[in-house]
Amino acid sequence: MTIMLKALGELGKKRYRKSLSIVPYIFTFLNAFFGFLSVAFALHDDIAMAALCIGFAALMDCCDGRIARRFGMTSSLGAELDSLCDAISFCFAPIILLFCFHAYPMQGMQIIILSLYLCAGLFRLARFNCSQSSASPFFSGLPTPAAAFVVASLLFYHERIAQSSLRFMLNPTNSLVLVFFLAILMVSSIPFSSFKKVRFKSRIKIVGILIGLIASAIAQWVGFPVLFILLLVYVINGLLNWLYYETKRFLKKKF
Repeated sequence: MTIMLKALGELGKKRYRKSLSIVPYIFTFLNAFFGFLSVAFALHDDIAMAALCIGFAALMDCCDGRIARRFGMTSSLGAELDSLCDAISFCFAPIILLFCFHAYPMQGMQIIILSLYLCAGLFRLARFNCSQSSASPFFSGLPTPAAAFVVASLLFYHERIAQSSLRFMLNPTNSLVLVFFLAILMVSSIPFSSFKKVRFKSRIKIVGILIGLIASAIAQWVGFPVLFILLLVYVINGLLNWLYYETKRFLKKKF
């Protein structure tokens, strides 16, 4: 009787674990769903909702991997599926959003640069699957969600940015320069923090994070483009760190 109860208990655990394995896939598919919604809203000239959907897709992408790692449910199938969904939400959706916002013509350099962004994002995802270690504290090249979120946040705050000193970034030509720059960063080997090694061990750090979140929420409420600024800081910080260490390495070899 005891053996039978143990067997039933093990069977129940296996079924429970199997049912839990579906959860990361739900978040992965939600990523693709929001990517599709972003394209649909962009085609209907609802730029704010299209940009917001890319943000939701990034949130889903963040959740699926963390849940899978937390419960030991990572798999090669999940990784490939995640990349396919990322291709929709962070490679395809942003260029459609930008294309619709500026109403670029179907010819010339505009289409070429937008296509370069798409190809760079796809290359970045494929390279990540082949070589990136999940335990590494850095990404090799700018992550596709971050690149997509730069574009999405720029257009989400476009009314506010149009009244600020950053309004030059809303110029159709300058937007293409930004997209080209993001494409280069995605295919580069410049390290960008993955925040996987961040640990909240002290109350001071937790309080600091809470204060930062409250301040960000207030800034968001009054219309300050906080997300766009934070993303620019993230990109610029990665570039400055890379330049510092490359310069240091060069000087060490030279002298």
